[in-house]
Amino acid sequence: MNKLKKAMKVILPIGLGVIAAALLASQIYTMSMLSDLQRSVRNISRELEETRRPRTTTEANHDNSDNSDGEQQQEQQPPQEQQPTQPPQEQQHTQPTQEQQQTQEGEGSPATVQNGDISATLTSDESWGEGGKTATKISMVVKNNGEQPVSKWSVTIDVPQGSEVKGDWNCDTKIEGTKLTITSTTDKTLNKDEVYDDAGFIILSEKAFTP
Repeated sequence: MNKLKKAMKVILPIGLGVIAAALLASQIYTMSMLSDLQRSVRNISRELEETRRPRTTTEANHDNSDNSDGEQQQEQQPPQEQQPTQPPQEQQHTQPTQEQQQTQEGEGSPATVQNGDISATLTSDESWGEGGKTATKISMVVKNNGEQPVSKWSVTIDVPQGSEVKGDWNCDTKIEGTKLTITSTTDKTLNKDEVYDDAGFIILSEKAFTP
């Protein structure tokens, strides 16, 4: 029991010293925080006072001087010269292509050939380039000028040397040298002055063919 009392006499002062030191440190920290807080409050109050303080005449004149300098600089800038507008370019006339030129050349006036009572009017409708040559579309109007009905007809026309037929409709075509013979393939009977206009062919030659 005596030992415990002796131990308490030693430990108690030490514990009290530790508690006192802790309280002192806490007080010092609290005082430091309060000092920082007071300093922040003073700074904020100073800034508020400066914003509320009326501007002096010197400061106002200084700002006005800055604004005047800016306006003078804007006025001193020379006006930009207007760029002259370019006149509109004239539309260039495009030259017709070779195929278009051939098509124009292939269009011609109708030509009529006679074989007995039968006459055939041939018209060059259009032409175009094909394989270095010119293809020409020919339409036909066949008429019976005789008194008797005709169910079969045939006519012969001249064509350039080396021509060939690429296609035909409602007729047969045959070339021998420079002669092209066209024969009907329908059973339609043509009475006096009656016409048949649903036949034709396409001929290929060195240039646009004109009947």
